[in-house]
Amino acid sequence: MADRKKTPDLLASVLNEPVLLGEDEVKAVVKVEEAKAKPQKKSKPKPKKETASPPKAAPVWEYMTVTFREYDGWRPRLINGKELRGWKSQPVIHDYLNQMGVVGWELVSMGDRHRNQKEAYFKRQISSEASPTIK
Repeated sequence: MADRKKTPDLLASVLNEPVLLGEDEVKAVVKVEEAKAKPQKKSKPKPKKETASPPKAAPVWEYMTVTFREYDGWRPRLINGKELRGWKSQPVIHDYLNQMGVVGWELVSMGDRHRNQKEAYFKRQISSEASPTIK
């Protein structure tokens, strides 16, 4: 049993008593302390492969202005500045707005231009299909 390696006395270190280490043990402790002291190099993040698709084109809109006049209810009289024939027989405003929604127009804003006139501003996204005709 003479060839047995000396082990550090842990109990002595806990009780603050001096510990006598052999030369091999001192080298081992120094290596451990040096390893703790050296900051490890952080690996650089790998650049991400850019596989993003090309940006989508912004939507293209068409716009329309409808002017309503009072005649037994608010009825469309002008579309983009052109007077409708027989405008007095056109549907009243709430029915007309529903019709425009069915054919893809979205009401963007509405205002009173004059006391007896209202203007509605519509938009819709342009598609490859033929646009429906407006009454």
